Amino acid sequence: MIVWLLSRLILALAAVVRPTSARCPGDLDLRTGIRRDGRFECWPHPVGDPEWDGTWQRPERSVQPAWHLDGRVYCGDTRPVVIDWRTVGCG
Repeated sequence: MIVWLLSRLILALAAVVRPTSARCPGDLDLRTGIRRDGRFECWPHPVGDPEWDGTWQRPERSVQPAWHLDGRVYCGDTRPVVIDWRTVGCG
């Protein structure tokens, strides 16, 4: 509930300020890229067992947490682009 509320508060603040670039906080990163309207989502890293996951012929046991942070950049006449694995901007 707090993450949802924080996400909505950030979106409301962004609508007033209209940022042209943004970076995912902490250990979050872009999992889905950025949409044409400037919306993006910051997701936490999957949680799993490093002794098991990624080992040859063993199934993945990682679990993607269900929460994420929503964000948006406002680019006007330019296109929103992914700058790196945590940063979006206008290009």
